[in-house]
Amino acid sequence: MLYLLATLLIFFSILFIRTFTFKSKQIHLSSSPEPLTISDLAPQRLAQAIAIKSIADQDTYSVDPAKIKEIHELIYSSFPKVHTTLTREIVNELSLLYHWKGKDQNLKPLLLLAHMDVVPANTEEWSVDPYKGIIKDGYIWGRGALDDKLSLMGILEAAEHLIEEGFVPERSIYFAFGHDEEIRGLNGAKKLAELLATRNIEFEAILDEGGIVINNAVPGVNKPVAVIGIAEKGYLSCELSSESEGGHSSMPPIPTAIGRLCNAISRIENNPFPATIKGPSLLMYDYVGPEMPFLTKFIFANLWLFKPLLQKKLTSSPSTNASIRT
Repeated sequence: MLYLLATLLIFFSILFIRTFTFKSKQIHLSSSPEPLTISDLAPQRLAQAIAIKSIADQDTYSVDPAKIKEIHELIYSSFPKVHTTLTREIVNELSLLYHWKGKDQNLKPLLLLAHMDVVPANTEEWSVDPYKGIIKDGYIWGRGALDDKLSLMGILEAAEHLIEEGFVPERSIYFAFGHDEEIRGLNGAKKLAELLATRNIEFEAILDEGGIVINNAVPGVNKPVAVIGIAEKGYLSCELSSESEGGHSSMPPIPTAIGRLCNAISRIENNPFPATIKGPSLLMYDYVGPEMPFLTKFIFANLWLFKPLLQKKLTSSPSTNASIRT
């Protein structure tokens, strides 16, 4: 009996020690950085970009070239210092590549990415016209305000401001702006990547569009969470087909062609890939876990024991289930 009690005491001591040593990994600055003051025209310029209907058609896999060229013209007229300081190339007729030459050419350059197209919007679900770039209630409303004209215009606003202040980067910086990201980027991002590859350019870091700083993003964390994407899944599309002999609808064969398809789809849905908490998902919980209430923190600090329980919980929601399996 004493041996059992001693074992339990050691066991729970390990759990609690791991919990209390599961410390926050957040960076605490001694002082807040000075905010970057950009032009008062920045909101209007973003609104103007939103008002250009550069919609990526999900059915035809195409973008209206005239709309993308309108964005080109807006960028050119809005950021004169960028266009006198950086070199600009038009890639595959519609995508843009900028090069901001740095002081030290021995340093690997940085790459900042954005895209000019947007997905279609169901106007009935909007309280304002999503293609007007309306500014109200302290917000800029419209398709592309987040994904991804915000990044597109934000990068250029920052560059224009820094050039005006006389800033020259230590390492070179490239801006790559695709025009068809929402329909796989085969004519935009892919062509940009191929061009850079032919020049044997290797980057120190690449920053693409990603998450945002948001409240209530992670259950149990009552602080704003910066959702930073450090990995992306690939994808696979499958087409299932079934054939059967024709016949009268009053005497359907068993199974029918549709029945066989239903069974096949059901088998796929009922046999998903295994759930695993590893890689970027595990790294995320290492960072948000210490910020959670004690009981939840207790679980994340001891995943070696509670991983099956956590996996069961995560698989109950489509959004969290997607983070732990393909």
